[in-house]
Amino acid sequence: MQSCKGGFLQSYRKTIEWYDYYIFGVAAVLIFSTHFFPNLDPVTGTLASMTTLAVAFIARPFGGIIFGHFGDRIGRKTMLVYSIGLMGAATFVIGLLKSRPDRQSFPFSSKTLD
Repeated sequence: MQSCKGGFLQSYRKTIEWYDYYIFGVAAVLIFSTHFFPNLDPVTGTLASMTTLAVAFIARPFGGIIFGHFGDRIGRKTMLVYSIGLMGAATFVIGLLKSRPDRQSFPFSSKTLD
């Protein structure tokens, strides 16, 4: 019974993980090119937004190697807390960026983050 439960949880985790990449890929094609690259023509903007997806896809194993190494040395729970904090900080910084030049944002974001 334990093996069956572990296999189910592993497949559930992989489903959620690949669904996340699927949503990011759809957003890269439909939304990111017009919101983050409005000055480029549609094909170049789509290629630029798909490049962000490729960078995330390629960088993922390196993050696993680095966090796995330090997780074995420091502790997995500590590294889990660090990774969740890092994701939260990155999400906060992305929220500060202006997605389009015609939209208003925080007054300091255009000078420091864009």
